[in-house]
Amino acid sequence: MALNRACIGRGYDGPEVEAAREDMMAYARGTQDDHPWYTDPARPGGIVAPPVFPVRLMQALGAAMLDPDLGADLLRLVHGEQDMRFLGPVRPGDVFVPRAEVAGIEDQSSGQLLRLRIVLSRRGQPAVDTLSSMFIRSGAKGSRGERGPAADGPPRPPVAFDDTVEVLEDQPWRYAEVSGDHNPIHVDVDWARRAGFRTVILQGLCTLAFASQAVVKDYLGGRPERVRRLAARFARPVFPLDRVTTRGWVLGSALGVTTVGFESTNQDGAAVLVNGLAEVLGDTP
Repeated sequence: MALNRACIGRGYDGPEVEAAREDMMAYARGTQDDHPWYTDPARPGGIVAPPVFPVRLMQALGAAMLDPDLGADLLRLVHGEQDMRFLGPVRPGDVFVPRAEVAGIEDQSSGQLLRLRIVLSRRGQPAVDTLSSMFIRSGAKGSRGERGPAADGPPRPPVAFDDTVEVLEDQPWRYAEVSGDHNPIHVDVDWARRAGFRTVILQGLCTLAFASQAVVKDYLGGRPERVRRLAARFARPVFPLDRVTTRGWVLGSALGVTTVGFESTNQDGAAVLVNGLAEVLGDTP
C-alpha cells in the first residue's frame, strides 16, 4: 500500500506539553548518560535536557504516523534520517506546543521515504525544529531497511574524538520507556521477526543519543548547551549487545559556529550512523 500523497502539507497539532525534570533525568539514564548536567538536580544553574530528549515531547508525530489517510505500515517502517535544530537548551518547566506536518513523500527503489517536520514552540516561538525521514519498505522482509551507505567523498580530517557504548540487552525496552517510542519492532520480538529482523532493533534515536554523548563529552568538554544542530542518517539496524563507536572530526568554523562531522559503527566496523553532522557554538572545544 503506497503512502497517500494527498496528505502532503497536512498538519497535526499535539497537546501542550511540559518538559518535566524527572523525565529529562530518566531519558539520560535510559541512554546510559550520567552527565551531571542532565542528572544532578543540585547542580548550580540546574539541569538541562540531553540534546535528543525533545523527541519525547513530539506527540504530534504519532498523530501524523497513525493517520489512516496516510497509510503508513508500521511493520515496514524504519527510521531513515533525523535533523534537529535547537535555539537553546531545554530546561525543566519549559512548556511547548508541538506541531507536525507531512513535508514530502519520495519514491525509492525499495519503498517510499516519508518526510515529517515537527516544530516545538515555546512562548509562541520555535524552539526545536526537526525533520524526520521514515523509510517505508516495499516488502516486510529484508532485515536492513536502510538506503545504503553514502558514496565515498573527499578524505576526512583527522579524528578529533571517539566514544564507545555497549548496547544493553534490554536497551530497546529502556529507551521505549523514557522516549515513548513503542514501535513493535523495538519491543516485540515476534513482531520484529515478522518484519524481517532476527530480533528487536534499537530505536535509531537512541543510537543518535549515543552519538550526541560523544560530541558533548569528548569534543565539547561536557557543555551540552553549545549544541545547536544534530543530524544523521540511520544506515543499518543496531541490536541489543552490539557495541557502537562514534568517531568525529572538525569540518570548519564560521561566524562563531563550528561544524563537526561524525559516524557511528558497530563491533564489525559496519556503519550504523552516517552523514553525521553537529553544529556547536564556538570556534574551539
